[in-house]
Amino acid sequence: MILRKCMRSVLRFFLLVSLLRIIMVLIQEHVFKSNQPTTISTAKNVINGSDEYACFYTNDEDMLLTFDKTLTFPHGSIFFIVTSCRRSLSSREACAIESAAKANPDRQVNLLFATPVSPNKVLHSPLTLLLTIPNVEAMRIHLENFAEGTPLYFKFKQGPVSRETWNMDIADVLKFLTIYKYGGVYISLDVIITQSFRDLIDNWVVKESPASMSSDIFSFSENNNGRLLAEIALNNLVSDLGLPERMDLWSLGGFDIMNKLMLLWCKTENILNLVTRLCKDLLVLEPEQFYPITFYSRNELFIPGLHKKRNEQNIFGYHTWGEKTRNMMILNESLYAHLAQTYCPRIYALYGHRFGT
Repeated sequence: MILRKCMRSVLRFFLLVSLLRIIMVLIQEHVFKSNQPTTISTAKNVINGSDEYACFYTNDEDMLLTFDKTLTFPHGSIFFIVTSCRRSLSSREACAIESAAKANPDRQVNLLFATPVSPNKVLHSPLTLLLTIPNVEAMRIHLENFAEGTPLYFKFKQGPVSRETWNMDIADVLKFLTIYKYGGVYISLDVIITQSFRDLIDNWVVKESPASMSSDIFSFSENNNGRLLAEIALNNLVSDLGLPERMDLWSLGGFDIMNKLMLLWCKTENILNLVTRLCKDLLVLEPEQFYPITFYSRNELFIPGLHKKRNEQNIFGYHTWGEKTRNMMILNESLYAHLAQTYCPRIYALYGHRFGT
């Protein structure tokens, strides 16, 4: 605990120093009208000429503390994984993080960045505000180092990640890898949490629909059955990495992995047949508890006035369908705005009417 507090203090010190450096640079540019050429990272050449994942292999001005393989996390920790090469958080993503920390103040919330975060990005992102929340931590992970000691290590050792060699989204890979290593709760960056997990058992999964499981949020403990669940999921993922990409799936590394896990664990031939809430120490939550807004009704998040008609008593969170709704405007009095005002008030106040843009 003392070490963690020291690490947080060091990070805040470097953030302050970097902020002062940025201010001095801006003043200098204003006074002397300096027009220095921009240095472009050569990391884009790492991956056979493709820069899709090049940001994973650069350390340019990285402000975050680097993940140490000796690090441990408290029981029941929550994990968010950031893989975007824009190297920052959107207001919607920051809202998801604050909501999880606010609803679960007794749990550590960890932001794992696969990319570097520069001082300039920190200055112009909500990360600085998030790091003032006592139970929020952030760190940079390096893929090969992070995978050491797991069945995926050999894959990362083969060379840089690319679409040609990996047939699934790296975020899907890292979610299962993280929970395999440490146990805990994984939450996607487009899920707003509305109540505490304290009444849930350690191992739980969520149905996205009556016929399929979700990989946007789940919890496997670091021991006993939780460890076995995570091991089965990761081994399924390793097996699927050698398959051709299947375009019929929303995400090969996501709900397909979870569907196969549930069919095996609960010994059923179809998710529709899974009617029990408890299956060998694994709690199965119904769609309405995290998916009260379905994929086909996602526009309801953005219609003013609808939130007044909803009963949120048995809802743990709202999946907001980030990839499919990111360009939709969040209007005042809409359900999305109501959720942000209620469950991520600090982020919402930071952005005001610009929230979600």
